[in-house]
Amino acid sequence: MFEDNLSIDVKLRWLAEVNRAFHLERDLAEVKMSAVNSRFVYISRDRLDVVGSAVNGDFLALTLTPQDSPDRTRKLPTYLVTRYPVGVDPSLSKELDDVYSARRFHQDGKPISRIVVTWTDTDPTPSSFAFSFLPSLPPCEFRLLHNDKPSCFKCWGIGHISRYCSGLERCAWCAGGYDSRTCPHRAPPPPPPVTGAHTPPPPPVDTSHWRCPRCQEPGVSVWHGCARRKAAVPSTPAPPPPPPLPHAATPLVPPASPSPQVQALRIAVDKLMTRCASLESRLDAIDARLTSVATSQANT
Repeated sequence: MFEDNLSIDVKLRWLAEVNRAFHLERDLAEVKMSAVNSRFVYISRDRLDVVGSAVNGDFLALTLTPQDSPDRTRKLPTYLVTRYPVGVDPSLSKELDDVYSARRFHQDGKPISRIVVTWTDTDPTPSSFAFSFLPSLPPCEFRLLHNDKPSCFKCWGIGHISRYCSGLERCAWCAGGYDSRTCPHRAPPPPPPVTGAHTPPPPPVDTSHWRCPRCQEPGVSVWHGCARRKAAVPSTPAPPPPPPLPHAATPLVPPASPSPQVQALRIAVDKLMTRCASLESRLDAIDARLTSVATSQANT
């Protein structure tokens, strides 16, 4: 962006100097004016040399200030959520703030206990989260999906998906020739959270039988310690969040109530737990009666 509101002739001279110095082709539009009466100039992010010269004022002694375009699209990250039951609606995961959308994950054309969520916050998701409508299950894990290249959940290669995979099936934990979900060496799920009680830390996971099918390194798996997975993470830091808006006198908005589906699931879970407690009390009464009968027969 030009620091001053220059005349049209000066801006056109500046653009001609830049095109001549860097031998730019007009068809590629690597440098262009948003409008002749505007202070903004669009420069391709790939041309760092042009950006540096424009910021330093190498042409007509005019310095420009770098600024992101307000119309620039932002690519939202996606995360794979594990241990999410098949019969539960994926949209209920919006109970976690900053989940924009969710869809069911399929393997070999069949739905499995995983979903893919789109995340809107600049901070990453928690490593695990216990949804309120799944009170009796372990917390769901969140794993970042790298959208630049697809991943195969059959051979665990990068660049294709399992539907079009012609390779052999490999286990994500030990590189064996079977389904990862049946691996005896997989990491156990964390215990369900217990409110109001101190839970000791889980024991360390035995990784002596682990071998990653991607990098072939022993002691690691696809999800824990894979060198190729670490290399796929972009090295460029995330852009800083926008500055906070000034505080305004806005009325307090009460928290949104849970959706009818969440309420129905909670009611069903409460009924099941009440019924289980009733059955347990009946079994205790039957056990006590049998013990009394056995004692009386032994005395006679």
